[in-house]
Amino acid sequence: MFHQIFIATLFLLLPLISFAKSTQYNIYAELSEEATKIAQGVSSQLQEHQLESFYTKGKQVHLTLYLTSFPEEVLPEIEQIITHFVKQRNSFEVAIRGYSQTKNNWLFLDTEYNEPLQDLSDHLALALKKLRDPHPEMPGWMSGYPEKKRAFERYGSPNVFHNFDPHITLIANGDGMKIEQFLSLAVVPTQKFKVIGIGVSAVDEFGQFSTSLSHSFFPNSPTF
Repeated sequence: MFHQIFIATLFLLLPLISFAKSTQYNIYAELSEEATKIAQGVSSQLQEHQLESFYTKGKQVHLTLYLTSFPEEVLPEIEQIITHFVKQRNSFEVAIRGYSQTKNNWLFLDTEYNEPLQDLSDHLALALKKLRDPHPEMPGWMSGYPEKKRAFERYGSPNVFHNFDPHITLIANGDGMKIEQFLSLAVVPTQKFKVIGIGVSAVDEFGQFSTSLSHSFFPNSPTF
């Protein structure tokens, strides 16, 4: 009798388990003020070409480390893992590599290869993949990048490990001709900035956000 009741209860709970609400969370690198100044300067140049950056729209300047869908109830565990994780790291410097324009007319400000940044992304993807939604919706833009599908299926993100390509997103789905005009005249910023911690935020369809859910700063960060 008890066994039958247990099975019946399980079937009643299955819809709740199957349809637990998931949200896209961006686990991102918190950047020093220099990064914001760089984005501000670049945004001013973009406006001269009638292009509006995410910075101009009030979005936070950041570098994504691991972005995927998580059940909302695991957020405290995500934050706990990150809080423990940052205690073992220190802030470090990052340099700009240049601009890049994607097939879908996204404009990125790319950073140079940086081993500490790669290490952050790798370890966070491994530590948090167990908490992610096992069946996230695949982004439409991935149809143009079949090589990233395997990473997405395994980790819920196409931009991890050997596909990790750190950048500050300036524009999504912009005017391709205007972006090309901007790039023909653009000068790559020479300033450097620091990664000073790790943040978590729910994001829009472009992976962008205006406010964070939590911040964790490295012990040697000036904001610690």
